[in-house]
Amino acid sequence: MASSETVMDIRCRFTWRTVLSVVLFLVLTWLMRSLLSPAQRLALLGFTLAAVAFLVFPRPISWLYVLPFAFFVLGWRVFHIGEFYPTSASLTMLFFTIFYLLDRIVWNDRLFVPSKMLLLVGLAIVVQAVSLAVSIHLHGQYPLNALRDASSVYQFSPLLVILPVLLSRPDRMESFLRVLVFVVLLVALSGIMEYNAIGSFERTDMGIGYVYKGRVSGFFRHANVLAAFLELGVPLSLALFFREKKIGWKLLSLAAVLLGTLSILYTFSRGGLLFLFIGLSITLFWRFRRKLLIPVLLLVLFVLVLLATSDVFERQMGFFTDPMGSLTEPTILHRFITYRGFIHQIMESPVTGVGWGAREFFWGRTMIYSFWEARHAVSHKTIKIFGGLNSMFLNQAVKGGIISLTAIFLVITAIIVGTVKAMRRGHGIIVIGLAAGLVGFYGHQVVGNQIQWQMANAAYWLNIGLLAAFGAMRAPPDTEGSSPDGAGG
Repeated sequence: MASSETVMDIRCRFTWRTVLSVVLFLVLTWLMRSLLSPAQRLALLGFTLAAVAFLVFPRPISWLYVLPFAFFVLGWRVFHIGEFYPTSASLTMLFFTIFYLLDRIVWNDRLFVPSKMLLLVGLAIVVQAVSLAVSIHLHGQYPLNALRDASSVYQFSPLLVILPVLLSRPDRMESFLRVLVFVVLLVALSGIMEYNAIGSFERTDMGIGYVYKGRVSGFFRHANVLAAFLELGVPLSLALFFREKKIGWKLLSLAAVLLGTLSILYTFSRGGLLFLFIGLSITLFWRFRRKLLIPVLLLVLFVLVLLATSDVFERQMGFFTDPMGSLTEPTILHRFITYRGFIHQIMESPVTGVGWGAREFFWGRTMIYSFWEARHAVSHKTIKIFGGLNSMFLNQAVKGGIISLTAIFLVITAIIVGTVKAMRRGHGIIVIGLAAGLVGFYGHQVVGNQIQWQMANAAYWLNIGLLAAFGAMRAPPDTEGSSPDGAGG
């Protein structure tokens, strides 16, 4: 009897998906051996493996945990598709969104979780669509350029819809957060390994007295974009260090914090270091708000370690130890002149801007270091890459005017509303870590424009989507976030 039950158990596990997978594998093997060229064999192999994987794991929740790897480890590759230049990260977002929508329709499941966050962000997208229409019909900007440029901030916004639905259970949320910490650790290691592999010295800043081996970019292909990702991911990792109960994941979270901080130093991004410091400070002061001496001592120790290595990280530390001297550096003066040009154009068209998809050009040689101001004009042909030059907020004001700035502040309002709701749900420190990362990221966008880069954009909307997911899910009673003293863990 026992043996027959065992046979029945095996037979039940031998599902139709397994049978179909075996048949597909046999057909593939026959075709590869007899009919196809090597390139066709490789393409068919990839297609078959994807088909088998889909048949074994046919629901989006199974693939959600792969997204952080697809976005931040493999997301840099650029494709040329007509007049669009998506990365593998943005194509992954597109395909996953379609997969998610089809799954919801087929299984007649709910498409979204209603919330004030979703309403505000939806309103922001509508306002931005108005700015896009104005750019095309009033300013005469090239439509496809305008579409690509105007949508750059919102390209990963589907995560705000997807995450609250798929991460509705605490066990799923816990697994996803652990995946994120592991990815932060991988990204940090990629930057550190890149720095140690550099053999010569970078000459870009040697003329103004800074000597370093190079600015690392890791998987991100640009140092400031890597810094923007770490601004969002490291405070979250610190929050997870306090929240985790398993010692292995606690240590992994701590490693992500320490190595992420070291990696952001190797980017030699002054804004990245400053706003990471702010994000970590917010998280620490919340966690130890009844014992303020602890975060003060930790932050003082952090500053002392930086000062002890200021010979290596002089480019960043000089900005803090000698701020007045740094103001005369060419890189800072270049920003000043760029901002001045932006303000000139904002004053010319404050409500609607000059239009999304505008062509950048350099105008007016200045007396300081022969720099030129960045200005914008109507575009008439495809532009491959949009610059935006050193300030997301000013870029929004130049191209979309008050209309686009209104959309941005609607998103910021949504983040504030979502943070308050998630805190009331009892999620404590983890919500503070997400919000602290967004505060640091937005602070950097005042003097940078990394949000237009698709990998940084993915990290930004992941944080927002997680806030919405926590706002829709009540904290389990055994979490530190629901403790009587409200320490939030």
